[in-house]
Amino acid sequence: MCSRMHVCLVCCSYGWAFLAVATNPAMDNMQQAVAAGYVEAQLTQHRIYQFAINTGLLTPFPADEIKFMEANEAYLDVQTAAEAKSDYWEQVKLMSAQVLAFGSSLATLRGADCLCTAEHRSGTGVQ
Repeated sequence: MCSRMHVCLVCCSYGWAFLAVATNPAMDNMQQAVAAGYVEAQLTQHRIYQFAINTGLLTPFPADEIKFMEANEAYLDVQTAAEAKSDYWEQVKLMSAQVLAFGSSLATLRGADCLCTAEHRSGTGVQ
């Protein structure tokens, strides 16, 4: 599905790593969003882990924060279904699909420094 990718995960002269994914325009928007999320997670998982370690993201999330995020996801699902003809809600739906594919892709990774190993996931809210 992805037709082109450019990855510069070494912090460049301006101090940031970046990733650009070009998808195949022959595919529908949802397929492109899912593919972009999946590829992004596969290619950036090491940087994500570094960020999580450096910011304390691997500490357990409070139950009220998890409950808020679950309620927010449920709200987005309801709104995108109810507003199917809205360009705005279509973009929200695509972004949500990309984020879900990103998480699913991370879940396929294994290794000592992967966020998705069981020891890192249990009780942290990071999935």
